[in-house]
Amino acid sequence: MTFLLLFFIIWRAADFIIASVTNLLHLANTPFAYGFTPYHTIPYLTQYLVAFANFDGAHYLHIAHDGYMQYEQTFFPLYPLIIHFLTPVFGSSYLLTGFVISNLSFFFGLYFFKKYLELLGKKPKTILWIFLLLITFPTSFFFGAVYTEGLFFLLTTVSLYFAQKKEYIKLITVAILISLTRLIGIFLFIPLLAILLEGKNLNLKQASWKKKINALSHYIFTNKRLVFISLSPLIGLVIYMIYLYFTTGDILDFYHAQAAFNNGRAANHLILLPQVYYRYLKILFTAAHDTTYFVSVVEFVTFTLFLIVLLYDLWKLWRAKPVPGKLSLIGLNLFSLINLLLPTFTGTLTSTPRYLLLSLSFFIRIAEIKNVIFRISLVTLFIIFHIILLSLFIQGYFVG
Repeated sequence: MTFLLLFFIIWRAADFIIASVTNLLHLANTPFAYGFTPYHTIPYLTQYLVAFANFDGAHYLHIAHDGYMQYEQTFFPLYPLIIHFLTPVFGSSYLLTGFVISNLSFFFGLYFFKKYLELLGKKPKTILWIFLLLITFPTSFFFGAVYTEGLFFLLTTVSLYFAQKKEYIKLITVAILISLTRLIGIFLFIPLLAILLEGKNLNLKQASWKKKINALSHYIFTNKRLVFISLSPLIGLVIYMIYLYFTTGDILDFYHAQAAFNNGRAANHLILLPQVYYRYLKILFTAAHDTTYFVSVVEFVTFTLFLIVLLYDLWKLWRAKPVPGKLSLIGLNLFSLINLLLPTFTGTLTSTPRYLLLSLSFFIRIAEIKNVIFRISLVTLFIIFHIILLSLFIQGYFVG
């Protein structure tokens, strides 16, 4: 616990120093100033702390204070609900409540992530590098901002840990909350299913596809209780969709409302990855070299890096000899890939640098690279871009 607390304190202190220094520069991007200051501006919170509720954070605070307004249904309800009910504990400050929730969630998320990695047999040195890569990643400051990243990280790591420990009642409870926090939570059923079925013999070496399908069907039927448990994340989404049906008449309003935010996302049709790449290559070669261009480059580079590493990780895991934890890591890799790829179907890489934080297999694979110089160089690069992106975010520039 001392190890985790030290990591957390260093991470928080570094971000606060960066934010406070940046705030002194007075380079705020005023056209993007949030409009919900009455809910989180309080005398003893400095401006740079208030800035941790930029953009989406302002919407979460607004929902926590007044409930959903038109188009805000794209923001899932658990995080603002927790803020709403806990605000009286923190002097009626919605911002302070959200800030505490996010930071405590991330801290305890690190604890459960460590316990999960230990159950997979990861060595302390590897875990140290995983955490170092995670907290220095250019957008890791979102874990401590008034965003859902911290809470979602906690719920994800707790679910993985309970699944690994086969504590089913606790797993079901937490898994339901995951998809009440973010849509991507429903896909956590993949690593959960992989963990729960690990060690159960499945033979797919039959000659014909018909026999393989029959063997898989028999396997699922035999383990149907575990399959149903792994599908628990779907319950949270169903609950939210029922709520949307009675309040807006549209069970998919969380998806259709995206178009109202003018963020380049397509809300009525799917766009394939090659089309997204074409769009970004066009931006890279034709757009003006301003802050938006820089963020687009970061989105493109980080997405491509994660895609390459995750595909390589899947290939390595698939070819590896059967060992305890192999199926669990494959499941986590598939979730990480879906977390990476799902937003691209809206036609943009907007917010990708933030979404990537939950593609945890990337950090595990990089931490296991034997070349220490490469790892140190990557961490150094992460720190440099972390400072740049946090500075922009604090000043009101959209970076994720």
